[in-house]
Amino acid sequence: MQELDKAQALATQLSSGLGVDVEPIITLLNEAFHENDQRFSEDSALLWANNFKFPYDLYYRSFNDFLRLNRDLPSLVRLTHDVSRDDRLNVARV
Repeated sequence: MQELDKAQALATQLSSGLGVDVEPIITLLNEAFHENDQRFSEDSALLWANNFKFPYDLYYRSFNDFLRLNRDLPSLVRLTHDVSRDDRLNVARV
């Protein structure tokens, strides 16, 4: 039912003011949402990840940085980007 709600809302938004029958659009979108949910489920993500787990030291370091930065997520992101700047792909390295 959730897919149908999404499809109907999207179809209504897309066809607003066009004077077209939205039922075929809703049906198509509903099928697309359903297919996406089947193909890209949580189970498929876990299978793709091949039992990946974040290394404990990375979790521990990030969590401590987060606390040190007063739980400010944007600051943590900036810090992480600044620290890893030399290791990331960039124009100068290419």
